[in-house]
Amino acid sequence: MFKHTDTAVADSGRLEALYLTALLDTPPEEAFDRITRLAARTLAAPVALVSLVDRDRQFFKSCTALPEPWATTRETPLSHSFCQYPVNTAEPLVIEDAREHPLVRDNPAIRDLGVVAYAGIPILTSEGHVLGSFCVIDTKPRRWTADEISILHDLTASVVAEIELRTVIRTAHRNAADAEAAQRHTEQILQSITDAFFALDHEWRFTYLNDEAEALLHRAAEELLGKCIWEEYPEAVGSTFERMYRRAAVEQQTVQFEEYFAPLATWFEVRAYPAAAGLSVYFRNVTDRKRLQERQHVLANAGEVLATSLDPMETVAALARTVVPWIADWCAVYLVDGENNINAVEIVHADPEKVRFGWELLQRYPPDPHAATGTANVVRTGEPEIISEVSDELLKRFARDEEHLRLLQSLGLRTFMSVPLQVQGRVLGVLSLYSSAGGRRYDREDLVLAREIARRAALALDHAQLFTERERALADVAGLAAQRSAILGQIADGVIVTDADGRINFINEAARQLHGVAKLDVPVESYADTYRLFTLEGEPYPTEQLPLARAVKLRESVIDAEWKIRRSDDSEIIAQGSATPVLD
Repeated sequence: MFKHTDTAVADSGRLEALYLTALLDTPPEEAFDRITRLAARTLAAPVALVSLVDRDRQFFKSCTALPEPWATTRETPLSHSFCQYPVNTAEPLVIEDAREHPLVRDNPAIRDLGVVAYAGIPILTSEGHVLGSFCVIDTKPRRWTADEISILHDLTASVVAEIELRTVIRTAHRNAADAEAAQRHTEQILQSITDAFFALDHEWRFTYLNDEAEALLHRAAEELLGKCIWEEYPEAVGSTFERMYRRAAVEQQTVQFEEYFAPLATWFEVRAYPAAAGLSVYFRNVTDRKRLQERQHVLANAGEVLATSLDPMETVAALARTVVPWIADWCAVYLVDGENNINAVEIVHADPEKVRFGWELLQRYPPDPHAATGTANVVRTGEPEIISEVSDELLKRFARDEEHLRLLQSLGLRTFMSVPLQVQGRVLGVLSLYSSAGGRRYDREDLVLAREIARRAALALDHAQLFTERERALADVAGLAAQRSAILGQIADGVIVTDADGRINFINEAARQLHGVAKLDVPVESYADTYRLFTLEGEPYPTEQLPLARAVKLRESVIDAEWKIRRSDDSEIIAQGSATPVLD
C-alpha cells in the first residue's frame, strides 16, 4: 500500500542533497550508462533509467532505449514520473501493469513513454536522502521475480556508489584532511563499481569474457573459452576465489569479496551471481586504490605513533611497527652514533622467531661500513636504494661467504628498499624495508612513500634526541642551581641573583632578612617599588641608578653603593652593597 504525498519530493534537505551532487542537467557519463546497459541486458528490460527527481521534474542522468523526444531532452515533468513514488516512500515500487495499478493508471507516461511494467529502487544515500530512482521499464505486463529485484538492488548500490564517489572527490578537494570514517566510506564506494565480466558453466568452463576481463586476466578470450578456470589458473585452487565461487554455485546466493591474486599481482573486487547456465562474475582491478589506502593508512599511522613519544628508542620502535605488515614483511632500523658507527637498533617482523633470526644474522654479519651498496652506502651518500626484484645473482654478490648466502636465501626476500633518516642534510640513520610477499615488487611510488615515512620519522627522531639533550641540559642546570643555592645560602652577606633580562631568580636568607621580603621573578623596572628602596635623603630610588639595574642594563660594576630599605613595619635601615654583571 503506497501513500502518496509530495512532502518527501519537496523536502528541502533532500533537494539540497540532490543539488550538491551537481548531476542535474549534466551530460551522459559512461560510468552510469554502463550500469543502465547492464540492467537492461541482465534483466531483459527494454528501458533502464537513472532518474533524479527534482521539485517539479525528473532528470535522467542515464537512460537506455528511452523513446524520443525524451531520450534527447533527458527529462520529463513530474506529472510523467513513476520515480517520484520511491522518493516519497523510500521503498521500491514494483508494478506488473501500470494500466491497472491504482497509483499510476492515470499517469501520462503510460501513453507518452509506453510504460507498462515498472520496477524502481530508491537511490538512497548513506546520509538517508532519496535522490531519485534506478528503474527498469517494460512495454508489456511483466511479473518481476525476487532475483530480478535483488539484482536491481545491487545495481542501484553501484549507482549510489558512483554518485557518492563524486561527492567524496569534490569534498576531498575542498578538505585535504579526510577523517578516518570518511576514508572507510570512500574505500567502500571505490570498491563497489564493477567493470570486467566473465561467465562460467556448471563445469567451471569459461563461456564468455568481455574485453575488460581479457585485460585484467592477461589472457585473450580465445585462449580461455571452453577451458576450466581451475586448470588455467591453478593458483586459485584452495584460495578465496574458489571458496566463494563454489559457495555462490552451491548455495545459489550472490557473493561479494575482495582478494589479492599473487600470480597477476593484482587486487580484485569481485561479485559473483548464480545463473541458470552457471556463474556470472563481475570484477574490477582495485590495486591502485588498495595501494592508496595502504599509503594513507601508513602515513596516518606514522604521524600518530611517531608523535606519542619523545624517547629516541621508542620513536624508532614505533617507526618500524608502522610499516609492518602494511608495506613490508621485514623492517630494520639503523642509527649512526657520534663516531659514525652504524648500529642496528630495531628489527620488526610479524613472526617473533624471524625477529630472533634477524638479530642473529646481523650479529654474525653486521653492516660493512665500506660496502659499495646497502646501509653503509645510504649513510655515506644520503641517497636511497631500491631493488625491485632480489635475484639469486644479487644475493651472491652481496653475501660475504657461502653461509651468509644460505642464510639470506632462507629469508625468501623478493624486493627491497633502503632510505635515509635525514634532517637538514644530516643522516641520522637508515630505514630498510624487505618484502617476501608473492607478486609484490617495490617501485618508485613505494620509494616515495618510504621516503616520506623516513622524513617524518627523522624529524620525530631528531626532536626526540634534542628533547633528550635538552632534558639532560636542564638537569645539569638544575644541579648547578642547587649547588649555587647551597653555596650562596651560607654567605652571611645578602646575595641577589638575576637572569640576563634582570629578573630576580635567587635571593639568599641574609638578603631575605635584610629586606623583610623575598619576591622572585621581579623585573628590573619594579625593583624599587617591590623592595621599597629609597635614597639616603628619603626620595624614591631612581630605577636606572639602582646597582642591580646598572649591572644588568649597562653592564657596569657598582661598588659600595648605599640606599635605604623601608621594611614592612615601616622601619628603615641603611644598606650598602655592590652589583657586578656576570658575562658569558
